[in-house]
Amino acid sequence: MESVTKMMMDHLKEELEDTKEYKEMSVEAEKMGLHRRAKNLEKIAMEEFTHAKYIRETLIDAGAYVPIEQGEMEKMWNHARMILFHR
Repeated sequence: MESVTKMMMDHLKEELEDTKEYKEMSVEAEKMGLHRRAKNLEKIAMEEFTHAKYIRETLIDAGAYVPIEQGEMEKMWNHARMILFHR
């Protein structure tokens, strides 16, 4: 069985990918004039990001994730944060 740390790292990546996908769907729905759907998809994107945030914090607290050593994952993290919060 995989270690909990490995499983959490895999889930962190999935949550960040899902954040991006739901945000993209939200943008497309907005372009189509589907405002309620766009808002709901945006909420899902935010929830996925929240999951990623908690997983990342847990891994950092456990010493299993050092941001400066997680190049690709940190790029995903920063991209997700930027598309949701424009920062």
